[in-house]
Amino acid sequence: MKFLPPILSIFLALGILPCRASHSFNAAAPLVTGEGESNDVAPSLRDAPSPNKAPVVVILTSTYRQVNNHSHFVSTTAIVKKAFESGAPSICLNTREGAGGKDPARAQKKETLITYTVDGEKKQIIVPESQTLDFKKDLK
Repeated sequence: MKFLPPILSIFLALGILPCRASHSFNAAAPLVTGEGESNDVAPSLRDAPSPNKAPVVVILTSTYRQVNNHSHFVSTTAIVKKAFESGAPSICLNTREGAGGKDPARAQKKETLITYTVDGEKKQIIVPESQTLDFKKDLK
């Protein structure tokens, strides 16, 4: 039997996992849309960026959800948007930081689905639980 340090045992029992900085997710994953969801983006956002301008990134939605049962979720849009708009370089997408302490499925594997636009092009990224999302590197 493997021995866990007491503090890690408490975190695991509460469903809180420490953040890992390594990235194992694919930021270029294909766009997933729900039934009846519109892919239209305002024409003003579709214009190509000038070569000297940084891309314009807008976070539309963020959902922290159970991996195998998407009916167990909490909206994390306000938290992720606030971190992004404050200029923070990253956010840990776990129950404590990325979901404000709300756990949609205790002791279950979770992920965060973020829908955003880059210069008007709609994209999505799925980030495994407890991974750190680097806004500049991952949202492109």
